Amino acid sequence: MLVLKKGATKGTPDHTKDQLVWKWLDGQPTSQDEFGDPTRTTGYALCVYAANGRLLSATVPADGMKWSRMKTKGYKYKEELGTADGVQKILLKGSVENKAKAVVKGKGAALPDPVLGALALPVTARLMNNDTSVCLEATYDVGDVIKNDTAKFKAKAQ
Repeated sequence: MLVLKKGATKGTPDHTKDQLVWKWLDGQPTSQDEFGDPTRTTGYALCVYAANGRLLSATVPADGMKWSRMKTKGYKYKEELGTADGVQKILLKGSVENKAKAVVKGKGAALPDPVLGALALPVTARLMNNDTSVCLEATYDVGDVIKNDTAKFKAKAQ
């Protein structure tokens, strides 16, 4: 699922209410090693592309205070202020079956500000890191789109 929402108060743009949610569920087998080590050296970037180009890129650096290890499964990131491009939470969970998952959530004025409105499909979201070759990706096309207007893009892969 991918949600990009432009915030507004009484019809006036309000970037403090902008939102980003990306959920990559039931993904291919992915080990904790493939995630790198975001508590020390591995930074992450979520990039979203429409058919005609990049919409946004949100980068979260490695940080031993904001990233924590989840035993042998993965990592989680938590930073309520969203100082890293508005991103407040990331969950990276590996699995030996097709149950790996990643979740990225952000909100507020620090989020990148994509231009919404009848986005050219397909729309692709990619979560990549700077240390390993892992790239978690989901593509949303006509049958996946729930809303695609100037205020909100929402899609859920079938």
